[in-house]
Amino acid sequence: MILTLLGVALVVVRTVQAARQRSWRVISERHSLLYAWALSATVFFAAMQLRLPHYFALVVVPMYCYLAAEAKTFAEARQRHGQQFGGGQRMAMVALLLAFVGINLAASGVRLYGNGGNAIARTVAWTDAHLQPGTRVITEEPVGVAIHQPYCKIWRATICAHDGAKIIITYTSWTQHLPDDPALRALLANSEPVFTTAGFKERITVWRIDPALANGP
Repeated sequence: MILTLLGVALVVVRTVQAARQRSWRVISERHSLLYAWALSATVFFAAMQLRLPHYFALVVVPMYCYLAAEAKTFAEARQRHGQQFGGGQRMAMVALLLAFVGINLAASGVRLYGNGGNAIARTVAWTDAHLQPGTRVITEEPVGVAIHQPYCKIWRATICAHDGAKIIITYTSWTQHLPDDPALRALLANSEPVFTTAGFKERITVWRIDPALANGP
């Protein structure tokens, strides 16, 4: 994430430089294709309604490529001008690299080993204990593919409720939110929360739909 933010900052700097000079020369002479890829990925990523974490790859990959190309150009320029990296600079770069690796390992450790449990696994255990195998559930894909009951996509919540779905399971996280659907909000307002659990980044709530809204068997 830190490198991605550095990449975004570099794209912004290059764009501002081009705007101030009123010329694309600063960009066209330095990895214009990678710049265009990184810029378009940033704009698309900011504008899209992020649904799943793997969409981060859409912006991470071009940013890493652009940063690597710029770093290579910077090192080659110093070498052409006879400006070699001194011992202190090399040590600083090694320390920075080790810091990045350490932060990454620490974050992975917190995510994989410091987390109090698996929210989806707890939700599956609850549905197995409290729902019949044939109970229709309205939920998001991360939960739907894990539970043992048939599920209906949450963007079809109103239709599914009228077709007999009795349970809604909402899944929200830092990167995933409920659809901005007034009908879904109204349906949740008339449902009772019966189970809630939270994981490292997600919060899952099971709602029992008002029987008057669930017309199916």
